[in-house]
Amino acid sequence: MPQKCKHKDGSLVGLMGYPVDPCVYKTVEGYRNVNVYISRCIHCGTIDIRWERTEDTEPIPPDELDEA
Repeated sequence: MPQKCKHKDGSLVGLMGYPVDPCVYKTVEGYRNVNVYISRCIHCGTIDIRWERTEDTEPIPPDELDEA
């Protein structure tokens, strides 16, 4: 498994107190009509994101992903 990207000199880069991810992402999969849940730990503030399908969930065709 490849290692996660790092900033050139290995330092942590932040913006407004939050770390900036050095990765460059491309959407490879997407869905319409889903439920998304964003939760934050009440102790440390870690964010967790999860989603679940609904009865009418449908995949977004690959050629429409850049537009989504």
